[in-house]
Amino acid sequence: MERWIGKIMNRLEKRLAKRREAQIRKMRMRIERPKSMIPLIRSSKKYHDWYKEVLARSCYRCAICEAPLELEAIQIHHKIPVSKIIKDNRLINFRQALDCKELWDLENGIALCFNCHAEKHPDITFF
Repeated sequence: MERWIGKIMNRLEKRLAKRREAQIRKMRMRIERPKSMIPLIRSSKKYHDWYKEVLARSCYRCAICEAPLELEAIQIHHKIPVSKIIKDNRLINFRQALDCKELWDLENGIALCFNCHAEKHPDITFF
C-alpha cells in the first residue's frame, strides 16, 4: 500500500514540476516579447510617475481643445507609440524598457480629453 501511495505521489510531483516549468516559460515569454511588455510598462511605478509629470505639465487641460480635464476623462497620448519605441530601440526585456530614455521622454506625452484622444485614434474603440 505504501509503495502504491509513493508511486502516486511521484506522479503528482512530476506533474506539478511540469506545470511550474510551463508557467515559468510563459512568464519569460511575456517579459521577453515586446508587445507583452506594454502592460508591464504601463503598470510600472516609472510609468505612473511619467504620467503624473505629463499631466502636471499640461496643467490638467487637454492639449488640443484646452478643456479642463476631469480625473475620469484624462488620457495620455503618446506622440510616438510605445510599441514603435520598443521596436525602434530593439528592446527585448522590461529592464531595457526601464532604461530607455526615449520611452520616458516627457515631450512624447500629451494630456487629452476623451474626445480629442478618440480623434487621434479613429481605428480604436475607446470605452
